[in-house]
Amino acid sequence: FHDAAGLERAWMPMLQKTLAGKKRWSAGKVTLSLDVLMSEEEPGLLNVMLRDYTLDPWRSAGTISVLPKGVIDVNGKRIPARNGMWHHGVVSFELGGGSIERISVFITNDEGLNESLVVPFRDREFSTLTWLGISAGGESRSVTYLDNVELRVE
Repeated sequence: FHDAAGLERAWMPMLQKTLAGKKRWSAGKVTLSLDVLMSEEEPGLLNVMLRDYTLDPWRSAGTISVLPKGVIDVNGKRIPARNGMWHHGVVSFELGGGSIERISVFITNDEGLNESLVVPFRDREFSTLTWLGISAGGESRSVTYLDNVELRVE
């Protein structure tokens, strides 16, 4: 992602996937895995968002933000993540009857970082994954690398 000052909207550029019909997930274990590297020279902001558009207004399981100061924030809880280094992230949560309404996050890197945390859904009413968005949320020139993005339900 290459972000820049003066774009029409602060959340541009954005990659999004709408899950409709049989691709809409309301039961099972959802797992999102990805690799991310925040530029050391031009760090920015990257947001990964998980939403439920079956409700009005929409609800969110949460936002995973890679911040320019070398931190990954998941619904207010933070893990250090040095800029200029690839980090592998795995985000998982359960949907369906009896689900615990929480997100588990695991972050690793080649320097031996091995951090995990569990946070509640941002909105307790979140029940169906209908949208995944990945957005550069800054308002200045920045570079963030993203690779090996995989979303699945079991």
